[in-house]
Amino acid sequence: MLGIIFLPWTTIMYVLVAPGGINGFDWIWLALMLIGDLASYGGGIGRKQIPGYEGY
Repeated sequence: MLGIIFLPWTTIMYVLVAPGGINGFDWIWLALMLIGDLASYGGGIGRKQIPGYEGY
């Protein structure tokens, strides 16, 4: 449940690759999704530094 809230893309990929067990190339998919989740958090922080941006 916490995975869906904090790391949604990683959790979805884990659900897709885990039923057969996680082997070699599956770790690469999980790592890519983890990087994507972390990048989405980092991208949100950077938007607040844009002059005139009034988002929350």
